[in-house]
Amino acid sequence: MSDPLGAARVPEGPATIGPVPPAPAPPNGYYAWNSHILEDPETVPIPLVGLSDLPVADYIVWATITNGGGRDVVCEIGGPDRGDGKLGHIQPNPDDMVRVPDGQTVTVTGVIRGRADDTSENVWVNCFPLNSGGDNNPIAYATVIALPFLNRVT
Repeated sequence: MSDPLGAARVPEGPATIGPVPPAPAPPNGYYAWNSHILEDPETVPIPLVGLSDLPVADYIVWATITNGGGRDVVCEIGGPDRGDGKLGHIQPNPDDMVRVPDGQTVTVTGVIRGRADDTSENVWVNCFPLNSGGDNNPIAYATVIALPFLNRVT
């Protein structure tokens, strides 16, 4: 159709179509990396790298740990402390420590679920060497990445 002046008319549709989608998650991804020489005593985890004070959201998490050599190391990858006296963990929860053999690299992936009563989120990697003794204290390198994927907070 055209109006008397010859301009084409654009049909008008409804003001909204369907439900309004949820607000997007924060647009930023976060990462940190660090290295540390892991000295004895074994079984006492040494903080290696972490992210803290992340905006409350759900996050996909990648933690990559490289053992620079010396001897095997074991690491724990954790998430928010939920106030129940337990350390928080990413999901699925690696209940056991993650073993990183001498000279190898291991990547662990998981999810942190945000909760409405959280003030912030965090994720961390702690490691310690196996087989105490000797002068071969391993050096561990770790990168942790947290990428928000959903603004669903429960």
